[in-house]
Amino acid sequence: MALEYFLASLPALSFGAQPPLDLDALFAAADGKVPADAIECARSLTAGGIGDGGAFAAAWRDSETQLRNAVALARAERLGKDPADARKWLRRHSGWSVELETGVTAAFAQPDPLARHLALQRLRWDRAGALAGLSPFSVEAFLAYALRLSILVELAAGADADAGLRKLNAAAGRA
Repeated sequence: MALEYFLASLPALSFGAQPPLDLDALFAAADGKVPADAIECARSLTAGGIGDGGAFAAAWRDSETQLRNAVALARAERLGKDPADARKWLRRHSGWSVELETGVTAAFAQPDPLARHLALQRLRWDRAGALAGLSPFSVEAFLAYALRLSILVELAAGADADAGLRKLNAAAGRA
């Protein structure tokens, strides 16, 4: 019952809104209420790792791979490259989501890079919610909440020039 009470106590998330807490606070609060392997899976997934959370983590990885492949093809097309050349670099994945493919096409129809980025993040947000299933009080719901929170945190950092610069420097391996 601790999981159900914990999930019910979490603040609601809304796409585009400021995150009500950060990931570290979520994971600290989840300790002892959410299975430890689910917390570790959420940590991994929100950091861009592969996670080890069974069907949810596998489906998320497949969705992320399909999304990234579709973005790569859309960018290649936008640059006038031959899609056949780009296809050789695509990664394999299981499953197929028409929503992801049409969503990427719609995102690349947006007039500017920020609008495209927001549209792609909205796709990821929606996919996390879909993978959570129908039970709002499950481990899958916790994983989806963590992923959605990570999207909000990333969007909020993108709106903060200093935080964005720190993220860029960290990705580049600079202090």
